[in-house]
Amino acid sequence: MRNNKAIYKSRFYLKRLLSLSAPSSDAARTWARVLQPLYSYRSHDDAVHDAERIRYYCKLGSKFSPTADFLKLDQLGALKSRTQRLDLQYVMRFFGKNCRAGFITGDNVSVPEHPAFCKSRPCVPDNDNAVLLKLNEIRHYYWHPDSRPFEKKKPQAVWRGACRQALRQRFMRAVEGRPVINAGDTRAEVQDTPDHRRFLSLKEQMAYRYIVSLEGNDVATNLKWIMRSNSVCLMPKPRYETWFMEGRLQAGVHYVEIADDFSDIEERIEYYETHPKEAKEIVETAHRYARAFYHEKRELALQVLVALRYFILSRQAWGAEGLDKELALVFRKLPAVVRDAVGLDEI
Repeated sequence: MRNNKAIYKSRFYLKRLLSLSAPSSDAARTWARVLQPLYSYRSHDDAVHDAERIRYYCKLGSKFSPTADFLKLDQLGALKSRTQRLDLQYVMRFFGKNCRAGFITGDNVSVPEHPAFCKSRPCVPDNDNAVLLKLNEIRHYYWHPDSRPFEKKKPQAVWRGACRQALRQRFMRAVEGRPVINAGDTRAEVQDTPDHRRFLSLKEQMAYRYIVSLEGNDVATNLKWIMRSNSVCLMPKPRYETWFMEGRLQAGVHYVEIADDFSDIEERIEYYETHPKEAKEIVETAHRYARAFYHEKRELALQVLVALRYFILSRQAWGAEGLDKELALVFRKLPAVVRDAVGLDEI
Protein backbone atom coordinates (compact mmCIF):
# COMPACT_ATOMS: atom_id res chain seq x y z
CA MET A 1 0.00 0.00 0.00
CA ARG A 2 2.73 2.46 0.97
CA ASN A 3 4.69 1.59 -2.21
CA ASN A 4 1.55 2.29 -4.25
CA LYS A 5 1.19 5.67 -2.55
CA ALA A 6 4.84 6.52 -3.23
CA ILE A 7 4.34 5.75 -6.93
CA TYR A 8 1.16 7.85 -6.93
CA LYS A 9 3.03 10.80 -5.38
CA SER A 10 5.91 10.55 -7.85
CA ARG A 11 3.58 10.53 -10.85
CA PHE A 12 1.48 13.35 -9.39
CA TYR A 13 4.44 15.68 -8.85
CA LEU A 14 5.94 14.84 -12.24
CA LYS A 15 2.69 15.74 -14.02
CA ARG A 16 2.40 18.99 -12.05
CA LEU A 17 5.95 20.04 -12.84
CA LEU A 18 5.65 19.14 -16.52
CA SER A 19 2.43 21.16 -16.80
CA LEU A 20 4.30 24.26 -15.61
CA SER A 21 7.31 23.86 -17.86
CA ALA A 22 5.90 24.67 -21.29
CA PRO A 23 3.25 27.42 -21.28
CA SER A 24 1.69 28.20 -24.67
CA SER A 25 1.81 31.70 -26.15
CA ASP A 26 -1.51 31.12 -27.96
CA ALA A 27 -4.08 32.11 -25.31
CA ALA A 28 -7.17 31.09 -27.27
CA ARG A 29 -5.79 27.62 -28.04
CA THR A 30 -4.66 27.16 -24.43
CA TRP A 31 -8.07 28.11 -23.03
CA ALA A 32 -9.90 25.95 -25.59
CA ARG A 33 -7.82 22.97 -24.52
CA VAL A 34 -8.44 23.40 -20.80
CA LEU A 35 -12.17 24.14 -21.21
CA GLN A 36 -12.86 21.36 -23.71
CA PRO A 37 -14.29 18.96 -21.06
CA LEU A 38 -17.07 21.50 -20.38
CA TYR A 39 -18.12 22.07 -23.99
CA SER A 40 -20.58 19.19 -24.06
CA TYR A 41 -22.77 17.72 -21.34
CA ARG A 42 -24.97 14.65 -21.27
CA SER A 43 -27.84 16.78 -19.98
CA HIS A 44 -28.69 20.35 -19.02
CA ASP A 45 -28.84 19.22 -15.39
CA ASP A 46 -25.15 18.29 -15.53
CA ALA A 47 -24.29 21.78 -16.79
CA VAL A 48 -26.43 23.31 -14.03
CA HIS A 49 -24.59 21.17 -11.47
CA ASP A 50 -21.19 22.47 -12.60
CA ALA A 51 -22.48 26.04 -12.63
CA GLU A 52 -23.68 25.60 -9.04
CA ARG A 53 -20.26 24.26 -8.06
CA ILE A 54 -18.54 27.33 -9.50
CA ARG A 55 -20.86 29.63 -7.55
CA TYR A 56 -20.39 27.52 -4.41
CA TYR A 57 -16.61 27.74 -4.50
CA CYS A 58 -16.60 31.45 -5.32
CA LYS A 59 -19.57 33.00 -3.54
CA LEU A 60 -18.38 36.56 -4.14
CA GLY A 61 -21.26 38.58 -5.52
CA SER A 62 -19.85 42.05 -6.15
CA LYS A 63 -16.81 43.76 -7.64
CA PHE A 64 -13.77 44.32 -5.44
CA SER A 65 -10.28 45.76 -5.75
CA PRO A 66 -7.02 43.94 -4.94
CA THR A 67 -5.42 45.11 -1.71
CA ALA A 68 -1.77 46.07 -1.21
CA ASP A 69 -0.88 42.72 0.35
CA PHE A 70 -2.25 40.65 -2.54
CA LEU A 71 0.45 38.68 -4.38
CA LYS A 72 1.14 38.90 -8.09
CA LEU A 73 0.84 35.54 -9.76
CA ASP A 74 4.55 35.50 -10.54
CA GLN A 75 5.21 35.72 -6.77
CA LEU A 76 3.60 32.40 -5.85
CA GLY A 77 7.06 30.95 -5.27
CA ALA A 78 7.07 32.86 -1.98
CA LEU A 79 4.25 30.73 -0.55
CA LYS A 80 5.45 28.37 2.17
CA SER A 81 3.46 25.24 1.34
CA ARG A 82 5.24 23.48 -1.55
CA THR A 83 2.32 21.20 -2.27
CA GLN A 84 -0.31 23.93 -2.28
CA ARG A 85 2.03 26.24 -4.22
CA LEU A 86 2.24 23.67 -7.02
CA ASP A 87 -1.54 23.25 -7.02
CA LEU A 88 -2.03 27.03 -7.24
CA GLN A 89 0.52 27.39 -10.04
CA TYR A 90 -1.26 24.56 -11.88
CA VAL A 91 -4.41 26.74 -12.01
CA MET A 92 -2.96 30.26 -12.12
CA ARG A 93 -0.72 29.59 -15.17
CA PHE A 94 -3.70 30.50 -17.37
CA PHE A 95 -3.77 34.10 -16.13
CA GLY A 96 -1.48 37.09 -16.56
CA LYS A 97 1.50 37.21 -14.23
CA ASN A 98 0.56 40.72 -13.08
CA CYS A 99 -2.86 39.65 -11.81
CA ARG A 100 -3.04 39.96 -8.03
CA ALA A 101 -4.94 37.82 -5.55
CA GLY A 102 -5.14 36.88 -1.90
CA PHE A 103 -3.77 33.45 -1.01
CA ILE A 104 -4.05 31.52 2.25
CA THR A 105 -2.10 28.28 2.39
CA GLY A 106 -2.24 25.64 5.07
CA ASP A 107 -5.31 24.54 7.04
CA ASN A 108 -7.56 27.59 6.98
CA VAL A 109 -10.32 27.65 9.63
CA SER A 110 -11.47 31.28 9.40
CA VAL A 111 -12.97 33.65 6.86
CA PRO A 112 -10.34 36.07 5.48
CA GLU A 113 -10.87 39.82 5.66
CA HIS A 114 -10.41 40.14 1.89
CA PRO A 115 -11.25 37.69 -0.93
CA ALA A 116 -8.59 34.98 -1.01
CA PHE A 117 -8.01 31.55 -2.51
CA CYS A 118 -7.70 28.84 0.12
CA LYS A 119 -7.95 25.11 0.68
CA SER A 120 -10.60 25.15 3.40
CA ARG A 121 -13.12 27.39 5.12
CA PRO A 122 -15.63 27.14 7.97
CA CYS A 123 -19.16 26.00 7.14
CA VAL A 124 -20.82 29.28 8.09
CA PRO A 125 -23.26 31.50 6.15
CA ASP A 126 -20.91 34.45 5.57
CA ASN A 127 -17.82 32.68 4.22
CA ASP A 128 -17.84 34.41 0.81
CA ASN A 129 -14.29 35.80 1.07
CA ALA A 130 -12.87 32.28 1.27
CA VAL A 131 -12.68 31.12 -2.35
CA LEU A 132 -12.03 27.39 -2.61
CA LEU A 133 -9.65 25.61 -4.96
CA LYS A 134 -8.59 21.96 -5.00
CA LEU A 135 -5.46 22.45 -2.90
CA ASN A 136 -3.31 19.75 -1.32
CA GLU A 137 -4.90 17.39 -3.81
CA ILE A 138 -2.17 14.78 -3.46
CA ARG A 139 -3.07 14.25 0.22
CA HIS A 140 -6.84 14.57 0.18
CA TYR A 141 -7.77 12.71 -3.01
CA TYR A 142 -5.64 9.59 -2.77
CA TRP A 143 -7.80 6.46 -2.64
CA HIS A 144 -7.61 2.70 -3.03
CA PRO A 145 -10.15 0.46 -4.84
CA ASP A 146 -12.39 -1.56 -2.53
CA SER A 147 -13.40 -4.95 -3.91
CA ARG A 148 -15.03 -6.24 -0.72
CA PRO A 149 -18.83 -5.80 -0.54
CA PHE A 150 -20.40 -4.27 2.56
CA GLU A 151 -21.95 -7.51 3.82
CA LYS A 152 -18.57 -9.35 3.79
CA LYS A 153 -16.84 -6.82 6.02
CA LYS A 154 -16.36 -6.92 9.79
CA PRO A 155 -19.51 -5.65 11.58
CA GLN A 156 -17.52 -3.04 13.47
CA ALA A 157 -16.27 0.54 13.15
CA VAL A 158 -12.63 1.51 12.80
CA TRP A 159 -10.61 4.70 13.22
CA ARG A 160 -6.89 5.38 13.05
CA GLY A 161 -5.11 8.71 13.29
CA ALA A 162 -3.06 11.17 15.28
CA CYS A 163 -4.96 12.50 18.29
CA ARG A 164 -3.49 15.98 18.53
CA GLN A 165 -6.80 17.82 18.48
CA ALA A 166 -9.41 18.04 21.24
CA LEU A 167 -12.13 16.47 19.07
CA ARG A 168 -10.08 13.34 18.46
CA GLN A 169 -9.06 13.09 22.10
CA ARG A 170 -12.72 13.31 23.15
CA PHE A 171 -13.50 10.56 20.66
CA MET A 172 -10.89 8.24 22.16
CA ARG A 173 -12.31 8.79 25.66
CA ALA A 174 -15.88 8.27 24.45
CA VAL A 175 -15.25 4.93 22.69
CA GLU A 176 -12.84 3.49 25.23
CA GLY A 177 -13.79 -0.10 26.12
CA ARG A 178 -16.41 -0.45 23.37
CA PRO A 179 -15.63 -3.67 21.45
CA VAL A 180 -17.69 -2.62 18.43
CA ILE A 181 -15.18 0.18 17.72
CA ASN A 182 -11.53 -0.44 16.87
CA ALA A 183 -9.99 3.00 17.50
CA GLY A 184 -6.38 3.96 18.01
CA ASP A 185 -3.95 6.84 18.24
CA THR A 186 -1.01 6.06 15.92
CA ARG A 187 1.45 8.66 17.27
CA ALA A 188 4.82 7.28 18.32
CA GLU A 189 4.84 9.44 21.44
CA VAL A 190 1.84 7.56 22.90
CA GLN A 191 3.01 4.04 22.05
CA ASP A 192 3.23 3.08 25.74
CA THR A 193 -0.37 4.13 26.49
CA PRO A 194 -3.67 2.20 26.12
CA ASP A 195 -4.74 4.56 23.32
CA HIS A 196 -1.95 3.50 20.98
CA ARG A 197 -2.71 1.16 18.09
CA ARG A 198 -0.64 0.22 15.07
CA PHE A 199 -1.09 2.01 11.76
CA LEU A 200 -3.71 0.45 9.48
CA SER A 201 -3.54 0.84 5.71
CA LEU A 202 -6.56 1.95 3.70
CA LYS A 203 -7.12 -1.66 2.65
CA GLU A 204 -7.04 -2.85 6.27
CA GLN A 205 -9.51 -0.17 7.34
CA MET A 206 -11.81 -1.01 4.45
CA ALA A 207 -12.22 -4.49 5.94
CA TYR A 208 -14.70 -2.87 8.38
CA ARG A 209 -18.30 -1.98 7.57
CA TYR A 210 -18.06 1.41 9.28
CA ILE A 211 -15.17 3.86 9.12
CA VAL A 212 -15.11 6.92 11.37
CA SER A 213 -14.08 10.26 9.88
CA LEU A 214 -12.89 12.95 12.32
CA GLU A 215 -11.81 16.48 11.50
CA GLY A 216 -8.25 17.39 12.42
CA ASN A 217 -6.88 20.89 11.93
CA ASP A 218 -9.65 21.49 9.40
CA VAL A 219 -11.37 18.78 7.33
CA ALA A 220 -10.91 15.04 7.74
CA THR A 221 -8.34 13.72 5.26
CA ASN A 222 -9.92 10.25 5.09
CA LEU A 223 -13.44 11.38 4.15
CA LYS A 224 -12.93 11.22 0.38
CA TRP A 225 -11.55 7.69 0.23
CA ILE A 226 -14.13 6.43 2.73
CA MET A 227 -16.89 7.69 0.45
CA ARG A 228 -15.31 5.78 -2.45
CA SER A 229 -15.11 2.57 -0.41
CA ASN A 230 -17.88 0.04 0.26
CA SER A 231 -17.98 1.04 3.93
CA VAL A 232 -20.31 3.51 5.61
CA CYS A 233 -18.81 6.79 6.79
CA LEU A 234 -19.61 7.71 10.42
CA MET A 235 -18.87 11.31 11.41
CA PRO A 236 -20.17 14.37 13.26
CA LYS A 237 -21.63 17.14 11.09
CA PRO A 238 -18.70 18.81 9.27
CA ARG A 239 -17.54 22.18 10.62
CA TYR A 240 -15.20 22.90 7.70
CA GLU A 241 -15.30 22.35 3.96
CA THR A 242 -12.99 22.17 0.95
CA TRP A 243 -13.35 21.67 -2.80
CA PHE A 244 -15.18 18.44 -1.84
CA MET A 245 -18.08 20.63 -0.60
CA GLU A 246 -18.39 18.89 2.77
CA GLY A 247 -21.02 21.47 3.69
CA ARG A 248 -23.36 19.96 1.11
CA LEU A 249 -23.18 16.41 2.43
CA GLN A 250 -26.48 15.17 3.85
CA ALA A 251 -26.72 13.02 6.96
CA GLY A 252 -28.46 9.72 6.28
CA VAL A 253 -27.83 10.15 2.56
CA HIS A 254 -24.06 10.42 2.07
CA TYR A 255 -22.92 9.49 5.57
CA VAL A 256 -24.24 8.56 9.01
CA GLU A 257 -24.12 11.47 11.42
CA ILE A 258 -22.98 10.85 14.99
CA ALA A 259 -23.24 13.23 17.92
CA ASP A 260 -20.38 15.60 18.70
CA ASP A 261 -19.90 13.80 22.03
CA PHE A 262 -20.04 10.38 20.26
CA SER A 263 -22.64 9.13 22.73
CA ASP A 264 -24.79 7.55 20.00
CA ILE A 265 -22.12 5.81 17.92
CA GLU A 266 -23.02 2.28 19.10
CA GLU A 267 -26.70 3.01 18.55
CA ARG A 268 -25.98 4.09 14.95
CA ILE A 269 -23.98 0.94 14.24
CA GLU A 270 -26.69 -1.28 15.74
CA TYR A 271 -29.34 0.42 13.60
CA TYR A 272 -27.54 -0.12 10.30
CA GLU A 273 -26.59 -3.67 11.25
CA THR A 274 -30.33 -4.39 11.34
CA HIS A 275 -31.02 -2.22 8.25
CA PRO A 276 -28.27 -3.29 5.81
CA LYS A 277 -30.25 -2.17 2.77
CA GLU A 278 -30.19 1.42 4.06
CA ALA A 279 -26.48 1.14 4.77
CA LYS A 280 -25.76 -0.01 1.22
CA GLU A 281 -27.90 2.81 -0.19
CA ILE A 282 -25.72 5.31 1.70
CA VAL A 283 -22.62 3.63 0.26
CA GLU A 284 -23.95 3.91 -3.29
CA THR A 285 -24.99 7.54 -2.87
CA ALA A 286 -21.57 8.35 -1.43
CA HIS A 287 -19.96 6.70 -4.47
CA ARG A 288 -21.96 8.84 -6.89
CA TYR A 289 -21.09 12.00 -4.98
CA ALA A 290 -17.38 11.30 -4.62
CA ARG A 291 -16.71 10.08 -8.17
CA ALA A 292 -17.36 13.56 -9.59
CA PHE A 293 -14.18 14.88 -7.95
CA TYR A 294 -11.87 12.41 -9.70
CA HIS A 295 -12.28 13.51 -13.34
CA GLU A 296 -8.93 15.25 -13.66
CA LYS A 297 -9.48 17.35 -16.79
CA ARG A 298 -12.99 18.45 -15.83
CA GLU A 299 -11.83 19.35 -12.32
CA LEU A 300 -9.04 21.51 -13.71
CA ALA A 301 -11.49 23.29 -16.03
CA LEU A 302 -13.78 24.06 -13.10
CA GLN A 303 -10.91 25.37 -11.00
CA VAL A 304 -9.79 27.65 -13.81
CA LEU A 305 -13.33 29.02 -14.16
CA VAL A 306 -13.55 29.63 -10.40
CA ALA A 307 -10.31 31.63 -10.65
CA LEU A 308 -11.63 33.45 -13.74
CA ARG A 309 -14.75 34.48 -11.80
CA TYR A 310 -12.46 35.89 -9.09
CA PHE A 311 -10.40 37.87 -11.61
CA ILE A 312 -13.51 39.15 -13.42
CA LEU A 313 -14.92 40.43 -10.14
CA SER A 314 -11.58 42.06 -9.30
CA ARG A 315 -11.47 43.64 -12.79
CA GLN A 316 -8.24 41.86 -13.76
CA ALA A 317 -9.38 39.27 -16.28
CA TRP A 318 -8.53 41.31 -19.39
CA GLY A 319 -6.57 44.42 -20.22
CA ALA A 320 -7.97 47.85 -21.01
CA GLU A 321 -8.67 46.77 -24.59
CA GLY A 322 -11.19 44.23 -23.33
CA LEU A 323 -11.75 40.58 -24.22
CA ASP A 324 -9.93 39.32 -27.30
CA LYS A 325 -12.33 38.20 -30.07
CA GLU A 326 -10.73 34.78 -30.47
CA LEU A 327 -10.91 34.21 -26.71
CA ALA A 328 -14.54 35.34 -26.68
CA LEU A 329 -15.32 32.62 -29.22
CA VAL A 330 -13.69 30.04 -26.93
CA PHE A 331 -15.87 31.11 -23.99
CA ARG A 332 -19.05 31.13 -26.11
CA LYS A 333 -18.68 27.37 -26.55
CA LEU A 334 -19.48 26.93 -22.85
CA PRO A 335 -23.15 26.34 -21.95
CA ALA A 336 -24.96 29.59 -21.12
CA VAL A 337 -25.59 28.50 -17.53
CA VAL A 338 -21.85 27.98 -16.98
CA ARG A 339 -20.96 31.29 -18.62
CA ASP A 340 -23.45 33.02 -16.34
CA ALA A 341 -21.93 31.42 -13.22
CA VAL A 342 -18.48 32.67 -14.18
CA GLY A 343 -19.61 36.17 -15.14
CA LEU A 344 -19.22 35.65 -18.89
CA ASP A 345 -22.94 36.04 -19.63
CA GLU A 346 -22.48 39.25 -21.68
CA ILE A 347 -20.06 37.85 -24.29
